[in-house]
Amino acid sequence: MYALLRRAKKDAGSTRLSYAGLEMDVSNYKVKRENATVALSPLQFRLLRHFLEYAGQVFSREQLLASVWGAGADVDARSVDAQIRRLRSAINKGHRTDLLRTVRMGGYSLDGGN
Repeated sequence: MYALLRRAKKDAGSTRLSYAGLEMDVSNYKVKRENATVALSPLQFRLLRHFLEYAGQVFSREQLLASVWGAGADVDARSVDAQIRRLRSAINKGHRTDLLRTVRMGGYSLDGGN
């Protein structure tokens, strides 16, 4: 049990997140997919970071609003769809595999690359 806690603490301090050829350098605000730079807005960066931290987990629009925008944000849930569309376009540019999955009646997940 203590070994798991030590690993969790070590991972929590990591400044790099990755999934299926997509890499994020959190401390330097840089994202690359297969060594090509991906330009993201600050909101898209936070959204992608959330997905990378919880790859494979499905999030509803409301959960994403609370986690990424903040609990007090006065934003319509459909704004999530627009940001997902922009994020999807940015990270999938020039690639066949769509890493963001839309889950009907569920939300969104980062798990298209496996």
